[in-house]
Amino acid sequence: MFYWGERDGLDLGMRRAEAFSVLVGSQVAYFVNCRFLKASTLHPRVLHGNRIAYASIFSTLALVVFLVYTPGVNAFFHQAPMNGIQWARTICCIAAVYLIVEAEKAAVDPIVMPVLRPAMSWMEARVPSWLSFDWSPERARRAAAALCAAPKVKTGPLHRRSAVRRVARGGSFLAAGPGGAPAPAPRGGAVGEEAA
Repeated sequence: MFYWGERDGLDLGMRRAEAFSVLVGSQVAYFVNCRFLKASTLHPRVLHGNRIAYASIFSTLALVVFLVYTPGVNAFFHQAPMNGIQWARTICCIAAVYLIVEAEKAAVDPIVMPVLRPAMSWMEARVPSWLSFDWSPERARRAAAALCAAPKVKTGPLHRRSAVRRVARGGSFLAAGPGGAPAPAPRGGAVGEEAA
């Protein structure tokens, strides 16, 4: 888009604004496409569901218009307001990105995966077991349960004993409690004195 605008004789600020609008609009189109990883988004169901997603889409597009058309703001980003032809090219590029990603989603399961699955199985059979990963649903459930489990706190006598440590500093010993806090003074002396 940037070089296309140069060929048309547009100034640098207008070309930057067009390139910026195409980039952000393409990201929005990709975001809408990724709402359903395998199902097509060329369906009315894409209009229902996550309201926060649509709020973010509209706020992003409003921010693009604000950055391109607000005097001072567009000068700060070295952009200039776009004309109608630029907006038409921008919308065509965004639509092209949207349709390319839709075509990719339509082609992956019926065309690409039947070719990749045998190749991946062949590689899996020849990979050493220590490099292999088991993707079975049962193992995935166990791994997820282990990750979500609460951490176990060790409270045995050995761990309690290690919570009090002595640090040598200039010939004196300082006792520290759990988390590095000062330990209470031992009987028969103050902290920092060695008990006899």
